[in-house]
Amino acid sequence: MSNIDLTDTLLTIQKHRPRILGRFSTSDVWAIRNGYLTPENYFKEEVKDFSQAFKMWNGTWRHNQVQELLKELGYEIELKIEHKTPDFTLVGKIDAIKDDIILEIKTSTELLPKAKSWHIEQLKIYLSLFEKEKGVIVQPITQGNKLILKEIGIVKRDNKFFEKVLTDLREFQTKLK
Repeated sequence: MSNIDLTDTLLTIQKHRPRILGRFSTSDVWAIRNGYLTPENYFKEEVKDFSQAFKMWNGTWRHNQVQELLKELGYEIELKIEHKTPDFTLVGKIDAIKDDIILEIKTSTELLPKAKSWHIEQLKIYLSLFEKEKGVIVQPITQGNKLILKEIGIVKRDNKFFEKVLTDLREFQTKLK
């Protein structure tokens, strides 16, 4: 048997789902609110090079492995919610929840000393969508012979922030039309 080149397959499966007018993903909100996703580039297909695609694929694999372990501990994983407004729908899918605490898993290859602003914003949105008071951003790390979910951020629900997000998305939706 000769070598099997998986590169084209990897690049194909790591394409971002096409965006749809009237539907926003919580994972895009920070980029919209901070000008990285604009009305001009919102619907453009994101083309990833090999390095980006491999990093995403590897992160997804690690993410799924952590969720499998959390499931064994009684966590519910991948719960999806759609928040419908008269103008658009905001879609969110949390990584894990147990005892009313949402976990947001970050699988960066670099060890993060603390959560990034877009991690915090995403979790704040989830807390309002799922009507929960507290969430924790975690990163899987190894310490000696242990696999640990290291806490890198604690987030509290903030409904005023959520209302501002909805206002910003409403304005963005108007510009998209």
